[in-house]
Amino acid sequence: LHIGTELRNFALHLARVDPKVDSVIGVTRCHDFKGTATELQAYVDDHVAGKIQDRTLYFHTNYGAKVRRLVPKFRPEDKANHGTGVLIQ
Repeated sequence: LHIGTELRNFALHLARVDPKVDSVIGVTRCHDFKGTATELQAYVDDHVAGKIQDRTLYFHTNYGAKVRRLVPKFRPEDKANHGTGVLIQ
């Protein structure tokens, strides 16, 4: 269905046509992360450095998004990511 792709493209299109919008931000999660909460930053850093490729982070960064920082306690029910989101811009 590629709903995520359509949603991303639509949000970016709206941002381009609105002169008041400077940038688009979002909070995503790591799809392939398997580790402890203290290992998540290193995992994200490794993705940014090109050492590994997380599917969900790649979906965004391959289209131009930059990883800005982790967002602790963003989604407490996300046990795999220890409740932490990844802020992208």
